[in-house]
Amino acid sequence: MNNLTKSIAIGAILLSAVACQKEELKQSPESNADQIEIKEDSRYSGLSIENNTLTFESIEYYESIVDSEDGSSTKADELSAYLKQTTFESFSTLYPDNKEIDDDFVGSILNKDRVVKIGEWFILIDKPNNNVHALNVNAENAYQDLVSMNSRDIKTYSTDEDVLEYLANPEAEFERGCSESSAPTKNVPHAWETYCSNFKIRFKAAYYTLGIYKKLRYEFWHKQKSGNDNNTLFSMAYRYKWKKKCKNEDADVTKSMVLWNFQGDHMELKFYTGSKSLSKYYIGGQWSGGATVAFRSRCNNATIYRTLVNPLRHGY
Repeated sequence: MNNLTKSIAIGAILLSAVACQKEELKQSPESNADQIEIKEDSRYSGLSIENNTLTFESIEYYESIVDSEDGSSTKADELSAYLKQTTFESFSTLYPDNKEIDDDFVGSILNKDRVVKIGEWFILIDKPNNNVHALNVNAENAYQDLVSMNSRDIKTYSTDEDVLEYLANPEAEFERGCSESSAPTKNVPHAWETYCSNFKIRFKAAYYTLGIYKKLRYEFWHKQKSGNDNNTLFSMAYRYKWKKKCKNEDADVTKSMVLWNFQGDHMELKFYTGSKSLSKYYIGGQWSGGATVAFRSRCNNATIYRTLVNPLRHGY
């Protein structure tokens, strides 16, 4: 075989290899991997990923996942856990030590730019400034303009407001509806408290609102100062009340302590989760003061009772 023939043969082989590589890329593009993975799960037929932005097909579909008047948030928790198994690069995955978005669910649905797409809207959560920004997806360069805040069409709301209700029905923002206002974010923290010289506990009561997601909760933590065995047995006795803004729906629940219903180093009790604002809320003790926590001492195995932080209240 002469040199010219060899060159032609080699060239043909190279062209064939390049063509095969292109065909492989067409058949399994990496950019569509997450979208296929989510759509194959029947629980999340209304979800997809577009340019690493989690997309809920509609506001109604999003609300069907997050709204839970008893605070159980089962669907939201399941989605949060599921997304961690995919290759979706969520805010909480990329920045695990960043406390700006102090909620597992919201952190799991936002991307690196703190953006999620719900229905016809790109939505950006700006927690440091307590703002939510939204831009309709039909706007030219909508995503880029929202992230860079470079459009007159961007709608801006407080994180306390009913953002999704206003986006679904623009007139609702200007209707009086009722005399009630959206309750603000509020928390009553408790610093770490040491017991038995080597163990610490702390508590927090909070109403947490990020515009598209609201949560009323109690939290309790237990930690070993030196060593890795943080777990203990603990439980709480408490009462909570809440009322939705401009709605008759409300709750007034007292829970007696059940020993021992949980073992671990962190307990979160959720009393309300959803996209709609509360106008009033209260979480505290069964009769007065703060809630009571009982936990098993890790140094002498005795039951220790503590009254949690002062009641958290707004409107009551």
